[in-house]
Amino acid sequence: MLGRPPPGNILPAATVGPHESRVRRSDLSAIDTAGLRDVSVSLEGRRLSNTTVVTDTSWDTEVLQADTPVLVDFWAEWCGPCRMVSPIVDELATEHPDSLKVVKLNVDDNPDIARRYRVMSIPTLMVFADGDERRRIVGARGKAQLLNEMSEFI
Repeated sequence: MLGRPPPGNILPAATVGPHESRVRRSDLSAIDTAGLRDVSVSLEGRRLSNTTVVTDTSWDTEVLQADTPVLVDFWAEWCGPCRMVSPIVDELATEHPDSLKVVKLNVDDNPDIARRYRVMSIPTLMVFADGDERRRIVGARGKAQLLNEMSEFI
């Protein structure tokens, strides 16, 4: 399932500069996360470069009712390949602002949409036109490959 930490008491190492740190799950219970749950809601509709953050609640308006084709980047913060694809998606948004709307949906914060469209692996990029899914690209791709796979929408 998307977003679940690995089993066990020790979370994977996080690289911080040249050092690694390990965090025990019990240490996380002391962190007040109440304010963190609303981060995606506060970003809803905001522009990140030429992309827009969408959520479960803004999905219909931003994606299904859009006048132009919409490229949706399904991602998660912990996903390495998602971080590799993100700058390429941002470039596409910048280079094709009139023909393509680009939005990003965090699957951990918005699981309902990910479930509805059966997003099982990330990164997943989908192109929607006239409210329907027209193309699905699963996994990291280079810019040339993405442009080739999306040529009919750009």
